[in-house]
Amino acid sequence: MPDTPVISSADTPVAESPSSDPSALAVWVGQYSYAEIDANIGNPPGSVVAYGLCVYQMGTSLFAAISVSVFGTAQSIMATVDGGADTVTVNFESYVGKVPANAPKYKPGDVLFTMTRQGTKITTQWGSMKPKLSAHKTPGSYFSQNAPAASPSASPSATG
Repeated sequence: MPDTPVISSADTPVAESPSSDPSALAVWVGQYSYAEIDANIGNPPGSVVAYGLCVYQMGTSLFAAISVSVFGTAQSIMATVDGGADTVTVNFESYVGKVPANAPKYKPGDVLFTMTRQGTKITTQWGSMKPKLSAHKTPGSYFSQNAPAASPSASPSATG
């Protein structure tokens, strides 16, 4: 039996995130991405490492689904999101599905990374989760927001 919790995609996180102000955290709801490529990473070399982050709200708490993909290998992670409008921490909750043999061994509660927002600029400070390229391990602008949360009035109609 693995030491790291594993949940199936049908399961939902059971821990409530201790977020203090749900309305302040709403600015973080949305989809984010980050990709890195280098001639020396991956198999074959030169593979793209793609990170996907989907922050969503359940009740008064925020959670995140994280995917990390590198040429034929992918890992999916569930996380809690805590903080406020300017800064949030993304904390490991569990792996989803099969855990690749070479996946990092995170523990529940590990801070994967912290994100700080200044206007439209998002700065990431890595915690337990580290990018593959050493040049990217310092705090910087890595994740970009692809799709903010849509308001109910902005949602496309089912017939449209």
